[in-house]
Amino acid sequence: MNRYFYLLCFFLAMFSIGVSGQKLTSFSGEPTKFVGELDQLFQLVNDVNRKDCEKKLKEFADLWNTGKFDPEQQTRILALSDQMLKKRVRAYPDFYHYLGFLPLPDGPDQPPGIPANPFQLQCLDQRDGNTSGGEKSA
Repeated sequence: MNRYFYLLCFFLAMFSIGVSGQKLTSFSGEPTKFVGELDQLFQLVNDVNRKDCEKKLKEFADLWNTGKFDPEQQTRILALSDQMLKKRVRAYPDFYHYLGFLPLPDGPDQPPGIPANPFQLQCLDQRDGNTSGGEKSA
């Protein structure tokens, strides 16, 4: 009887570890959930880089939640983030640096923008081994 109890505890422990460590496979597409989903993604980063990710996420969340990005920009950020996630880019350094590429508004003459999507999409394609010259990248 004790053996079954220990076996059951072992399987429950393994299941709970697997559930808590599940990877995010797509974003919901809802701007109100995006920061929380990014936080979930960054929870999988190792302890060495997690502090940097938390700092970067806080900076981004402050911009995101205060309306610094208009709805069209939010839609574009969400779409590109989802594409990145589906291409299996890493939380760190890939998403970490992506959040850093999103420019901060410097004033009324320079609204926040979105990085050039064609370049980023080209980088994502190269990650899959597709290059513009038709060669496989190493």
